[in-house]
Amino acid sequence: KLQFLYLIAFISHRSDTMLRRAAPTLRCELPPFEYTPPPYTGPSYDQLQAVRSEHLHPIAKHLYAKPLLVTHGKMQYLYDHEGRRYLDMFGGVSTMSVGHAHPRLVEAAREQMARVNHLTVLYSDQAMLEFTERLVKHLPGGGKDWVVWYTNSGSESTDFAYLLARAHTRNHHMVTVRNGYHGMSDGARNMVSTKGWKHPLAPSAPTIRGVLPNAYRGLLGTSPEDVPQYIAELKDQILCETPGVCGFIAERIQGIGGLYPLLDGYIPQAYELVRSLGGIAIADEVQCGFGRLGHTFWGFELDDGAIPDVISCGKSIGNGLPLGCVMAKREVAESIMGTSFFNTFGGNPVSCAVANEALKIIEEENYMAHNAAIGEQVVAGVKKLMEKHEIIGDVRGLGFMLGVEFVRDREAKTPAAQEVVWLLDELRDRGILVGKGGPEGNVLRLQGPYCMTAADAEYFLYALDESVTAVCNTAAKAKVA
Repeated sequence: KLQFLYLIAFISHRSDTMLRRAAPTLRCELPPFEYTPPPYTGPSYDQLQAVRSEHLHPIAKHLYAKPLLVTHGKMQYLYDHEGRRYLDMFGGVSTMSVGHAHPRLVEAAREQMARVNHLTVLYSDQAMLEFTERLVKHLPGGGKDWVVWYTNSGSESTDFAYLLARAHTRNHHMVTVRNGYHGMSDGARNMVSTKGWKHPLAPSAPTIRGVLPNAYRGLLGTSPEDVPQYIAELKDQILCETPGVCGFIAERIQGIGGLYPLLDGYIPQAYELVRSLGGIAIADEVQCGFGRLGHTFWGFELDDGAIPDVISCGKSIGNGLPLGCVMAKREVAESIMGTSFFNTFGGNPVSCAVANEALKIIEEENYMAHNAAIGEQVVAGVKKLMEKHEIIGDVRGLGFMLGVEFVRDREAKTPAAQEVVWLLDELRDRGILVGKGGPEGNVLRLQGPYCMTAADAEYFLYALDESVTAVCNTAAKAKVA
C-alpha cells in the first residue's frame, strides 16, 4: 500500500513539475554574479525537445521531470533558455574543473584552432608536449620513468590500462571493488559492478569483485582497523578463481557508485596483495584526480605507500573537452611494444591546449586548498542539517567530491530513492543542479567546478534545507493518504 501511495505522490509531483509550478518563495537568492547571457534566439524549447524525443537514443535520460535546456555557461553557473541562472554542482558529471567558458580556456582554444586543430602522435605537437611536461610533474617521483598515452575519455583510458595489465602480466583476471564504475566501453564495462549499469551480456573478460570497504555500509566492518578482513576476503575470492591476476583497479572515492570513500589503508594493502599474485596496480583517477579532493592532487595519494603502476584519467583533465590519458611506469608501458597501437583523436591539439591552461589555473589559483575548504564547509553544513532532517543518513567525501545519502530509516538505512527524485526537482526550482548516484539512486552527487565560492556553498545549504523540507512534506502526504 505504501509503495502505491508513493507512486500516487510521485505522479502528482511530476505533473506539478511538468506544468512548471510556480517557483517557491525564497528567503535568499544565489550570490550576485556579473554576467548576463545574451537572449536565446534558437529553435523553441518544444521544437528541440521533439527532436530529442524522436531521434536521440531512448537510453539518453533526463534528470528532471521537465528537461532542462541549457544555452550558456559561465564559471560555476549555467543558464537556461529563459535566462535563469543555476549553480552547477554536478559539473557535467564531475567533468568541469576551472569552470564553464573560463576566459583563459576560451582564448587557449581559439588560439590553437587558429593554428592547427588536428594532429596525431605521428607528428610532434607543441600543445600535447607542453601539457605532457606540466602533467608528469604531478606524478610520483616527478614523473621519472613514467610515460603518457592520450585517449578521448575515461572509458578509453580504462580499456588501455586493462590492455597494459594483460600484456605485462600475461594474466587475464582483473580485480575490482564492488559498486565501482570504470566506463562503458567493452573492456571497461566488464569491470563495472554498479547496480543499474550492467547490461545482460556475457562478460568478455573475467573480473573478480571484492567487498566494498566503506564507513557507512561496510559488510565486514566500517573502520580502518577492519581493512585486514577485507583483504583476507579479497584474497580468498581471488584464489577461488585463479592463481594469478593481471591487475587491480579502484576509485579512491567511488563516483557513480555513491561517493563512498574506501577505508583508509585499503588501497595500499590491495596493491600489495595483487602484486604478490602477479598483477599490477591501477588507480582510476577519472573522477578523483586533478585536485578535486582538495587534500591531494590524486586520490591514491590519500594513503601512504599507495603508488600505482598505471593511472587512468579523464573528465576534469580537459575541463569538458574530450580528453583522457593513461600514465604508466615505463616498464609496464613497454609491454605492448612490437605491435601497432593508435588513437586518431587522442591528444588532440585543441583539447591539450585547453587542458594545459586549465592545469595552470588549478596550480596558480591554489584550487586544491580551495576545494578542501569548500568541502569542509558543505560537510559541516549538511551535518548540521542532519540534526533537523532524519531523512539525511550520511554525508561523505572530500573537497568537491561529496555525497549526501538519503534514507527512510537511519537504523535500517533503507534507501530513499523516490525522495531523491523529488529532491532533484526541488533543488532545480531553487536554482541548484546536482546529480544522483549509488546502487539505489538515493545519493546526491556534489562534484561541480572548482570555482564555486563560500557564498555559493552557503546558498546551497539553504536550498537543500528548504528542498528537503518540501520533499518530506510530499512524502508525509503520501503516507497520510
